[in-house]
This record gives sequence, structure tokens and C-alpha cells, in this order.
Amino acid sequence: MPARALDWPSLGPDDPLHRATYRRALTRVRRFCVGLPDAGEKISRGHMPVFTSHAKNFAMVARSDNRASLWIAAAPGAQAVIVGAEPARYYLPPYVGKRGWIGAWLDGDVDWPALEELLRDAHALVIPTPTRRAR
Repeated sequence: MPARALDWPSLGPDDPLHRATYRRALTRVRRFCVGLPDAGEKISRGHMPVFTSHAKNFAMVARSDNRASLWIAAAPGAQAVIVGAEPARYYLPPYVGKRGWIGAWLDGDVDWPALEELLRDAHALVIPTPTRRAR
């Protein structure tokens, strides 16, 4: 049995999250996401790795079109701009796309600085803002 890329649950021998071709990208995503302040990781639906902060999701590792990808929370309006500008790298993900999330392919030519900026922005969306003192 070939070694799995990460310790995430597998959907079977063809699971893209456990293909050697995605190992480096998935490891990099995981390391970056859990390295953000107060960030953690959980498994949703028994098989989907989700990155959270303060009990809110900001990114999910997904299997789309038999490829590993990342679904990222985004500010209003960002999805149309980013997906429209680079449709080979970014796409409208199912389920969460209607809420403005962005899908990012993890194969091919990944623009890591841009992807990490999107993840930082997504993380910032879920961290609580400081409460103002009553006057």
C-alpha cells in the first residue's frame, strides 16, 4: 500500500488528497494554515480537512473534478475579481461558492504568494474584532 500524503481520511485508492503529486502542495497549505494565529484543523463530514479560527472556517481542502483544491473564504466582491482574472488557477466552488468563497487548484502553476495572501485574508475574516469599551 503506498504511503498516504497526510493523515487525513481517504476516500479510496484514487483519492486526490493522497496522491504523491499533491503531497508537497497539501503539506504546504496545512503548514501555512495552522501557522496562522489561533488557527486549527478539523475533519468535516468524515473526510474533509477544514482550517478554522475561533470556531469559524476559513479554508477547506476539497476534491473537485478528481483534483485536490482549496476552498477559501473571501470578502464580498473578491470572488468575481479573482476568478475572473485567473480562471486557470481559481474557480467557483460548489456549495460555498454562492457565499463568495474562492476555489484554488493545487496542481499546475500555483502562485504561492497570492494563495498565501488569500489565506491570510480569509483568516482575518473570521477572527473577532476587538470589542469597543462602552462610553
